[in-house]
Amino acid sequence: MTSSSLPFVNSWTEWGPLELVCVGRVDNSCYPNQDPWCYYNYIHDTHLAKYASCLGARPKDRLLKAASELQNLVDIIEGEQIETKTLTELDEDIQISLARNRGSVCGGDTREPTKEPKDRLIVKDKSKTIRPSVQKFDHLLMTPWFTNYYQFSMACPRDMIITLGNTLLEAPTGSRVRYFESSFYRDLIMPIWKSDKRVHWKKAPQPTCSDSMFKLGYPFYFIF
Repeated sequence: MTSSSLPFVNSWTEWGPLELVCVGRVDNSCYPNQDPWCYYNYIHDTHLAKYASCLGARPKDRLLKAASELQNLVDIIEGEQIETKTLTELDEDIQISLARNRGSVCGGDTREPTKEPKDRLIVKDKSKTIRPSVQKFDHLLMTPWFTNYYQFSMACPRDMIITLGNTLLEAPTGSRVRYFESSFYRDLIMPIWKSDKRVHWKKAPQPTCSDSMFKLGYPFYFIF
């Protein structure tokens, strides 16, 4: 907020200064049950079939790497001096060295960058971050319309919560494995809503996600 006359939640654009950012978590993330929409969301390739068929807890080493990347994002958001470097890294999945852009708090990444014009130092205002509490995603979930044994995660708050001016809106989802995901952020939303009567908190109508909502087997094509 730039003035006490403004609501605590006051975001009308996607390019204004960041003041408070919700960063998700990957703790206990799972490969979820297959949703009807999954068939249309994945690229159909024989090499990807083994990944699309996974079910259950994700490997701990991958969760640790993902958690480290999210913590680095928190450090960058909260930092005031950020370095961006072009680094050559080995991609362990495909065993090929690739040039990647990496950002870190000034002095946070000690690896030597390649000499690229994109490498630079960014000075910015410090922002605050909030994070949801750790949840479980390997439990039975039942509604009158479907049953799941594994859910997704809550790594992407932007998928579930959107800010429209002074309104926090819980978005509906057509995914069974993310059906109740927005509820995990309510412990964060509640104190914000209570602190300022001008802040609105709404939830859009939730679909049933029953089989009747999907045209199973509908033909489609990927165009690249």
